[in-house]
Amino acid sequence: MRMKRFYVEKLFGVFDHEIDFNLKDRTTLIHGPNGFGKTTILKLINSILTGNLYYVKKTKFRSLELEFDDKSVIKIDKNAENDTKTATVMKYKKDTLNIGTDLSPREIINQNLIMENLLPMFSSGSDNWRHQTTREPQLNDEYYEKLRSVAGSLMNKEVKKSEIWYQKFYKQFDVQYVEAQRLLRSNSNPKHSNYSRKPMVESVAQYSDDIVNIIKTTLTQYASLSQSLDNTFPGRLLKNINKEKPADSLPDDDLRTKFLELEKRRKNYIEVGILDGTKDAPFKLPEDLLGMTKNVLAIYISDTEQKLNVLKELAQKITLFKTTINKLFQYKRIAISRESGIKILSNSGEEIPPTSLSSGEKHEFVLLFEFLFSAKKNSIVLIDEPELSLHVAWQDEFLNDLIEITELNNFDVIIATHSPQIISDRWDLTVELKEKK
Repeated sequence: MRMKRFYVEKLFGVFDHEIDFNLKDRTTLIHGPNGFGKTTILKLINSILTGNLYYVKKTKFRSLELEFDDKSVIKIDKNAENDTKTATVMKYKKDTLNIGTDLSPREIINQNLIMENLLPMFSSGSDNWRHQTTREPQLNDEYYEKLRSVAGSLMNKEVKKSEIWYQKFYKQFDVQYVEAQRLLRSNSNPKHSNYSRKPMVESVAQYSDDIVNIIKTTLTQYASLSQSLDNTFPGRLLKNINKEKPADSLPDDDLRTKFLELEKRRKNYIEVGILDGTKDAPFKLPEDLLGMTKNVLAIYISDTEQKLNVLKELAQKITLFKTTINKLFQYKRIAISRESGIKILSNSGEEIPPTSLSSGEKHEFVLLFEFLFSAKKNSIVLIDEPELSLHVAWQDEFLNDLIEITELNNFDVIIATHSPQIISDRWDLTVELKEKK
């Protein structure tokens, strides 16, 4: 199920916004003046489709509709019961969910717990918070938004238990929200428990371990299929030999062509960093492919093709990631291997720590990695201000690179941007937020 249309009435008490999403091109760019609600719309969509209703509770609007391509609509209405309290009601088909807007004592306790133990910030004055590790300043609004984001999942545990229909609804969706503050994330090291302070680390410093784990998971599937095919190989060979005309029989030239194509693919997957290379000399087919040889070779080709197909998608993603990064980054390149993950190398071959990249390089690195390796097929990717820290030339390339990725990964993208360079010549994909006259 895909989003087709978003409508919000009296956002912040002022704006009525309607957005028709580009289903064909799978990319929609939202632009408009500061304060008109671009980021808020992304956060509302993320809130509804992830089951974290805290942001829906706290955002001021009169009503909201989210329509899908199956013609179903989820509606949220806020109706004032008296001067101090508002009832928020969500409706989908025949189901209804009442969402309270006042924080309970339990929710306030959760907020304090998160503030003290999970968010590594400390005050640096009346208007700012500063990250305890990187010393990066953050405005109060940014800090409290992090608080809301983490707190919301805890606050809605009771809703998930009692309102089964809503739980089934939002679990249909995979949503990836790439927020404006994307250079930091919680340390993924398992030694940090859910109840201890989790230090924040730079995202780029974690991606090398991430790609190692991604490759490892894919190779586990590859090994499992290989074992299954190898175990059944003798039986399938004997069965093929006993047939007058084996099912896998192909002309000699076709067998040679397929064999060479598979060897080329294997070599590519070694260069990409997924498979290990071999010191053995490449195998050469004999001049004459006799009966037994053809039977063995036909089954070998079929099995090898199935095995390599397990690696195909990951190889395409890694290739596109390396190609795009190496095209943009000057005087440096990246290399990827199954053992060491991602390495950033200077032109002279010296390794560069990822944390030493420029701010623009880090943003580009994070965006491309999230699009290719975190976003799932047929998911929804929400991107806030992709232009941050990017050179104008990189902004001009951004949408073309993104569209190439969406063609590979098949996800829907909604972007909030101020940059004409990000939009480039694709104004047909844009929706402008305006003040209603």
